[in-house]
Amino acid sequence: MSAVCRRLLLAMALALTPLIAAAQAQAVDPTLTVRARQAIRLGDIEELERLHAEVRASKARDASGQLGLEVLRRTLDRQLDGPGGAIEAYFAEVEAFTLQWAQARPRSSLAHAMHLAALTNRAWYHRGTGYANTVPPHAWRDFTAVIERAAKYAAAHAEVLRSDSTAYPVLLNIARASGAPLDRLVSIGIEGLERNPEDHTIYQRVMIGLLPKWGGDARSVERWIREAETRTRAAYGKALYALLYAEAADQEFEHALFEQSLAEWRDLREGFRDVLARWPTPEHVNRFAYFACLARDQDTWHELVERVGTEPLLRQWGSNPRQMYDSCKRWASRQ
Repeated sequence: MSAVCRRLLLAMALALTPLIAAAQAQAVDPTLTVRARQAIRLGDIEELERLHAEVRASKARDASGQLGLEVLRRTLDRQLDGPGGAIEAYFAEVEAFTLQWAQARPRSSLAHAMHLAALTNRAWYHRGTGYANTVPPHAWRDFTAVIERAAKYAAAHAEVLRSDSTAYPVLLNIARASGAPLDRLVSIGIEGLERNPEDHTIYQRVMIGLLPKWGGDARSVERWIREAETRTRAAYGKALYALLYAEAADQEFEHALFEQSLAEWRDLREGFRDVLARWPTPEHVNRFAYFACLARDQDTWHELVERVGTEPLLRQWGSNPRQMYDSCKRWASRQ
């Protein structure tokens, strides 16, 4: 088949994907994020629990492929993490509020999960986000002390926390920060997926813990991503392969994904086509085009570039994104 034919076929497929996606899945309530933000700002525990009950058993996803539970969890955690420049008093206040919430709702996995999120956010406030060798000794002590408190709290409330998948991403964060062995991270992740195999954030958090910067390696990352692909293939094809390697690039490998990891472009390309068949957002189109450039796949680049348009979503183009996008255009024009 000629390159021109391939481009025409892909263009037709992309034009149809919004209809396919709409037919395949129920959509998350578009007001969920706004309602969650308002409830957490007001400290409205009743509304927070209502929202959790709405999304906990639902398979509805938003336009980008996030489960309603994932949207709620991410929104609340971002609110609890506070604005840039927040001081320790803010994190102490959030910790107190979430503890009060958990005490008022002792059987709520969401309440206990949000208290653990508040603790881990406070720990990372002490540590900062720099490389380990940039963290002063007193910051390490404070970080370790708060993570140890979080681990003890998780152990004391294990029955509720493990009753559904809500808390598993933060349980994985605590295990990673505690230096848990890689096989322990995997076992926690599999346990969470047994509660809810649709909770894709669990796949993501395990993968992050297997990255080289956390003591893992490229082979461990590859094994887990293949596991995720196998577990979700019936519903999502190779979509999880693409999304998890895209996250691995964000977290560590950056523009060197194909040199430093075991990602295979053929599988990544197929995975992104499965992503676009379900969630054809501009973010995913831009990300697909970015990886096509990294792989030097001219045909796929040209299939996507018109959809990217003249105003790319630069947050999907890695570090130094404007330079990256411009260099991709120059490369393609020379071919």
